[in-house]
Amino acid sequence: DYSHTTMLTMPNTRSYNLSAGIAGKALTSRLSYRAYVGVNFMRDQVLWFINEVGTFGVAAADNNRFIFGAEVEYRPFGGFSVDAMFAAHADNSTGNYSVSDARVRGAVNVKYSLKRWKFYLSGNLTGRRSWSAIEASEVAYKAFTAPAVFDLGAGVSFRASNSIEVYVDGYNLL
Repeated sequence: DYSHTTMLTMPNTRSYNLSAGIAGKALTSRLSYRAYVGVNFMRDQVLWFINEVGTFGVAAADNNRFIFGAEVEYRPFGGFSVDAMFAAHADNSTGNYSVSDARVRGAVNVKYSLKRWKFYLSGNLTGRRSWSAIEASEVAYKAFTAPAVFDLGAGVSFRASNSIEVYVDGYNLL
């Protein structure tokens, strides 16, 4: 057990992954899809917590994670495409600390290319994350929970030549 250790003495996280799924195309190859399930066996996973002085501490525990997700991309015409993904997981950790990874993630991207121009919008969702805290020498499992966040991005680019592309983009717009 590496609870209440330091980064200098903590072992590296060892991760062993297995997954299976289906992938394919439909609508004369305009629609691509992929769906999967998997497991991730993590040994000595790094877990962050808030210590008694209000800074972050570090601990490690074994964690078995069940993962599932899906991705889809649609190209209805020419240079227009829409893609989306969703991924989620459930943890089974041996530690007393909350696993601070977001359990749900998602994304949607819209792109349009017209000769030398490219226009794009992106939306990324990150689910809630929780951290444990040390309160009066006891571990409070979910002492702090950050809300889910949505990141909106937009951009445009122009290919001036085969070797130069000029772009303007912005993220965290919402």
